[in-house]
Amino acid sequence: LRRSMGFLLRAMKFAVEPDCAARTAALLRPLLEQLRGKHVVLVICGSNIDWATNESQAEFDDGID
Repeated sequence: LRRSMGFLLRAMKFAVEPDCAARTAALLRPLLEQLRGKHVVLVICGSNIDWATNESQAEFDDGID
């Protein structure tokens, strides 16, 4: 989750709550090949997290380009 939070903050400048980070992590790792080439919609919400919490929780060594 922390890597997913870091990816979204780094790549898209989104501070997201852990629930959104979990969905993103699933799309970037275990579901990536299954969903490749398909249209996928991900609802992103950050209303339940503040910048300080996001900054302290996000990891930026996600290995995702």
